[in-house]
Amino acid sequence: LHFCCCSNHIMKAKREIDFALDSLDNVYAVKMNHKRLTRLCRQKCFDDKEFKKIQMLERLSFHTQPMIKNLSNAARHAQSDPVTLQKLRDLCDGYIFTLQGCCRQMQRVKDSHVYSVVETYKRYQSVLCLFSIIYMSDSEFVSLSEISNWAKLAILAERKLLQEISITHFLDSEFSADHWNCIYLNLLIGNIESALKLLRKHPSVQEECFQVVIQLLQVQKSRLNCTNLPDEMIIATEYGMANRIDWWPALVTQVFRKWNLSVYPELKTTCFILLGRDESLNHVTSSNPWLVRFFGKVFSHSSALSKTELSVINEDCLLYFSALSFPNDVYAQILSCDSVNLLIYVGLTLNDLWLAITFSTFLYCIEARVKTCKDVHLNSIHELRGYFLRSAGVCLINSSQLWKLGVEYLLKHASGSSVLSPCLESLAFRENENNITEVLEICNSNGLHEIASNIYKQAALKMAAEGNYISALRYSVETKNEELVKSVTMRILKNVNFAELMKNKDLLQEIPIADFAEDHILVVLVKYQRLCHMAQDGHVDDAIKYLTNLTTVGSLPIYILFDMFRSIRRWFGWTKNKSVLRRSQLLGLLKTFENLLIGLELGCLNKQDLGDVSEDEIRETQLCLMNALSFSQDLLKL
Repeated sequence: LHFCCCSNHIMKAKREIDFALDSLDNVYAVKMNHKRLTRLCRQKCFDDKEFKKIQMLERLSFHTQPMIKNLSNAARHAQSDPVTLQKLRDLCDGYIFTLQGCCRQMQRVKDSHVYSVVETYKRYQSVLCLFSIIYMSDSEFVSLSEISNWAKLAILAERKLLQEISITHFLDSEFSADHWNCIYLNLLIGNIESALKLLRKHPSVQEECFQVVIQLLQVQKSRLNCTNLPDEMIIATEYGMANRIDWWPALVTQVFRKWNLSVYPELKTTCFILLGRDESLNHVTSSNPWLVRFFGKVFSHSSALSKTELSVINEDCLLYFSALSFPNDVYAQILSCDSVNLLIYVGLTLNDLWLAITFSTFLYCIEARVKTCKDVHLNSIHELRGYFLRSAGVCLINSSQLWKLGVEYLLKHASGSSVLSPCLESLAFRENENNITEVLEICNSNGLHEIASNIYKQAALKMAAEGNYISALRYSVETKNEELVKSVTMRILKNVNFAELMKNKDLLQEIPIADFAEDHILVVLVKYQRLCHMAQDGHVDDAIKYLTNLTTVGSLPIYILFDMFRSIRRWFGWTKNKSVLRRSQLLGLLKTFENLLIGLELGCLNKQDLGDVSEDEIRETQLCLMNALSFSQDLLKL
């Protein structure tokens, strides 16, 4: 529309944008492989600010109503020719009316269960959703759910169509109604080449009417690829409109009039599809029950998509949206709406990850265009993608509902891991322990072991400080950091009664200790508790033998050693085998115990070192060990 900004062409420009938006098939049909070596008419007819605003308006107005209002208000208050300002106001009103018509059209489509042509419209549907969501706050014609359904159709239908459009098994079979159905579907999704291959298999393909329709399909293929088009078409595509004048509908209509297609109604249906308007789809579905069933199948499709499907869809959308072409200032203007916040708003409001991914991809392409000030080429798309992946990922990871999507984005960014660490650590401790578990699952499943280790460490210290010792111990063990585990274990010993600790099966049960040294305090505690349970289960002799070895571990707290000796005394009373220990083992036990008693007598130990072991129990333990040693000596004499 840039070249239609002369004063005598204002209304012509309005009519053309109305036509383009009404035949939405033709708005964004632009492919990346087209190099625009065109002679663009960029005539600047006006120097004053008002008409520069008109030029801007003509490019931007069909995107958002706020833009229209702002530009319109700016022009109203400017000092300029009243006639010019009136034309500007009329133009704004016309565009707003057209946008409202689009929303009404969406409502009509929903009511009649005709959701637009599936893939032919794929190039504009998410763009339509984008400006509709921005616009809808002032519109009574459209709801969030309707926009969501409208946007989902293109991708969901594509997934359904993958098998249905395959022409392989049709090429060698006799031409039938199924062949026509496959042709229709390939036309609907813009796969003209496959439709041509099938149509050429028709036994009457040499007839003139068939040849004319084949020529139409070839022209449609050129339209979709933006190649071999008239000059005015090339100019229009530069501004995001693949159809500036009505030569294409006129050409298809001429085929209707000049050739009698009633003999082959399927050719007539083909032409209706090529027109790409609502009445065309109505005609196709009304004359083809199979398509009605197909669309019904799409409508009933579950909105829940797997992670794999989301990933594939994201890549597909990336290629499609990168093929969109707008003037650079259009991208800049859309970005001024704070595109990343819009993405989060859409995802949260619709609670739909697919839609969030779709918009994120679209907005990424916008970011790339502004950043490079040139077209987005597929061979460099992954480099350009990084800028958006990082910015959107950081924003999404702070969302309570979309943070997992943010993690995926940052993981795909080259330096995303460095950003992930502080974000995930903050996210893990945002609300409750469930958050920690979720974040750790994401870290472990994506190989973020260093981040997971830091979160385990912080979680262990946090849980220990809060008195949640079971979680604290489990988190600390996951770090495999012996000093941290020792610190948490000693805090537990300090704050929990040792006797109760030994009885608590939940605290030490199934704690993995294989990664720690044999003399580590946690290893000793876990083994000691297991031996206590072993003795209670009747395996007293084995418990005594293993516990004797544990008493030789250095650097154990004194009260734990006293408790172990008390357990040995008790278990000696339970066993029937008084020679369960060898004489050398008894001598070692007695020597260790006597060293404890010497420390006690010299005042090196205090009552805290005894724990809950009384002095009477200490004397009984000493007597028990001496009796066992005496019994062992008597056996030797025998």
